[in-house]
Amino acid sequence: MSKNKLTTPHLQFFFLCDSIVQREDRQIDVNGLITHFLFTNAPLKMPPSTAAATIVVGIYSQDRFKMYALRVTVQEPDGSEYPLWETKIGFVNEDYSPIKFQTYDLKFLKPDTYWFNAYLNNHLVGQYPLAVDYASMSNS
Repeated sequence: MSKNKLTTPHLQFFFLCDSIVQREDRQIDVNGLITHFLFTNAPLKMPPSTAAATIVVGIYSQDRFKMYALRVTVQEPDGSEYPLWETKIGFVNEDYSPIKFQTYDLKFLKPDTYWFNAYLNNHLVGQYPLAVDYASMSNS
């Protein structure tokens, strides 16, 4: 096996949840894995809607002395993609951070499937689908 394959970071996990706690021993406690949102409102058509979610990314690499560029994007149902989060992830000194998480207020314009894409050093390494549904509470 080449040295490059040993030091290349690998996505260990990537998901959305309600909240996360990282303990001192670096273990994580996850609350409420999010796979879909159901919005309800009076109009027949879904208005722009927001919901909070925590994005969690974990990597594995045998190279314990490197940081990697992490970028998470949102891919809209029409295929357009926009950046949501850019940070560093990895294993350097006190920045030993193979797990990163950040909470966002996410905005959805219509019911459909939205994709969250994770990139390490500009290479797509994972995708996470999120279903968004809408139920009108209208009497008509």
